[in-house]
Amino acid sequence: EKLRVLTGLYDKALQSFNQNDTAAVQFTVNNVDSAGNNYVKLKAGDEIKKEAALKVVANAMMNLDEVITKN
Repeated sequence: EKLRVLTGLYDKALQSFNQNDTAAVQFTVNNVDSAGNNYVKLKAGDEIKKEAALKVVANAMMNLDEVITKN
């Protein structure tokens, strides 16, 4: 059940990023390292969309964990 929900979230995010390349790029290329330095990471179009969708799922998992551990 949980895996199905996360897989569905990934599929929806990937579909959205496939329709909007700019959103996928904006969501993934600007990163900050542990020292607070900005850097740009460039990847091929399909890879950046998959990475963006995975980040959506990772963010959801971290937010859920935060809610559970605070309550």
